[in-house]
Amino acid sequence: MEQIKNYIIIGGSVQKASDFSLWQYQPNSQHLNRIDVSGWNKLCRPESVLPIIGSKQFYIIGEHSGEACKEQKIDYLLISA
Repeated sequence: MEQIKNYIIIGGSVQKASDFSLWQYQPNSQHLNRIDVSGWNKLCRPESVLPIIGSKQFYIIGEHSGEACKEQKIDYLLISA
């Protein structure tokens, strides 16, 4: 994400699982920091990072398919960096 000069990474299993995490990587300092986000546990299988060009915000989009996601409460999170 050019505006915040970081990479946002969704960590988790390749298999269909429920334990995911969100990370921020800063290439200049080579720091990797876990990001705690309110509502993260309400997303089902977060899978995409969508930056908002010209801002320091981005969306995290969750998956909609399968039995595991039928009780999904929210579809996305809007995060301000």
